[in-house]
Amino acid sequence: MHGTTLTQTTTSDNLQLSALQYGCIQGDNRRAVVYVHGFTGDFYSWPFGSELGNAIASSGGVFLAIQTRGTGLYTEFLKASRLETKYIGSCYEILEEAYLDIDAWIAWLQSQGIDEIVLAGHSLGTLKVIRYLFEGAYKQQVKKIVLLGPFDKNAYVEKKSGQKWHEHVNNARTMIEKGKGEEIIPPTFDDFPMTYQTFYSWYRPSECNEMWDFYRMGSYDFSLWKKVSLPIQVISSIDDESLNYPQFYTREQVYDCMKKHIKGVELVVPPSGGHYFLGQEKFVAEKFCQFVNA
Repeated sequence: MHGTTLTQTTTSDNLQLSALQYGCIQGDNRRAVVYVHGFTGDFYSWPFGSELGNAIASSGGVFLAIQTRGTGLYTEFLKASRLETKYIGSCYEILEEAYLDIDAWIAWLQSQGIDEIVLAGHSLGTLKVIRYLFEGAYKQQVKKIVLLGPFDKNAYVEKKSGQKWHEHVNNARTMIEKGKGEEIIPPTFDDFPMTYQTFYSWYRPSECNEMWDFYRMGSYDFSLWKKVSLPIQVISSIDDESLNYPQFYTREQVYDCMKKHIKGVELVVPPSGGHYFLGQEKFVAEKFCQFVNA
């Protein structure tokens, strides 16, 4: 196991963020992995994250597990002045601001001599990573993508409320227009606590929000993937509950859909472990490291 270094950076909107750095920036190594956690997650808790970091560090690379404004459910962040704070977290986060956090960390890495980035995201982090390819200031520095534990979030709300969730999206937009975007949605919208602005950010119609819409694979063309040409690895456990919607599809249909629409995808399917790869951390880290270093 390799040691880690806690480092910090500041976003362009003056949030102070932290990260765990695995491996040393030295010599002619000019590539680093930037890892983006998922909904309500953080950059240090889950064992698979540290396995990924240690595997990359063991191979001589650098792995940065970053804090984002979506860390935790309701999180107090220090402003750059160190005199003020701001509460955000997954409950208040909007995906349209996700690029600001990744921008800050890539800028920090560039200041350390790194100019090639592998972006890796888990769960909701997969959406942030792909969004970055279209919204990020340093998107040209991204050379590879790893998507861990993709989830069909729209199938989730379709299962919960049927077509009514589209009405909920419209209602959320109305609440935002009334200046009530930071109020919490009713439980009929979603089982997870979040604000109207967060709900609308997640579910409003857009190619990025629909990138994992396997529940309508028979009628949807997954247009976003036609615009992505980078090498991509997808790691999805065979028993990941986030893709467990048998009323809509089988797991095999999901994997076939990925292979059909994601050009040249390297699909890795751990035989167990669920959404967080429990018990499969070393297997996942090995496959991850092989892809990053290829």
